[in-house]
Amino acid sequence: MEHECLECGEPFSGRSDKKYCCDACRNLYNNRVNLQENRYVRKINGILARNRRILAALHDLPNARLYRSDLLRCGLEPAYFTGYSQNEDGTFLYRCYEYTYVIDKDREVHIGKSTDHTNGLQQVAGFYTAIAAP
Repeated sequence: MEHECLECGEPFSGRSDKKYCCDACRNLYNNRVNLQENRYVRKINGILARNRRILAALHDLPNARLYRSDLLRCGLEPAYFTGYSQNEDGTFLYRCYEYTYVIDKDREVHIGKSTDHTNGLQQVAGFYTAIAAP
């Protein structure tokens, strides 16, 4: 049965559900179709990775008092995080992978690091947040 390759347009024979004349055409076609989606995902993953690096660096500073403005000055993009929760008192806790940060009423930032994502709770400056199991 004759088919026309979706990528190069060349005729080829094969199974009735075959769409491409060769693996190279299949790869080219799928890479082209997925390019825009992959570009968007790479951009978001890059922002999340940068936020994680910033939180990791600030978490390792001993006895540092940090404020929201410090996070922004370091380049943290607060709109991008991997999860969040809200305590009973209305305080939001933001997660970026294993790091959690909370901004208290005085705008001071407290950063915590979870070493075990399956334990269910993490304490950040006296605040507890539930951590969803992977």
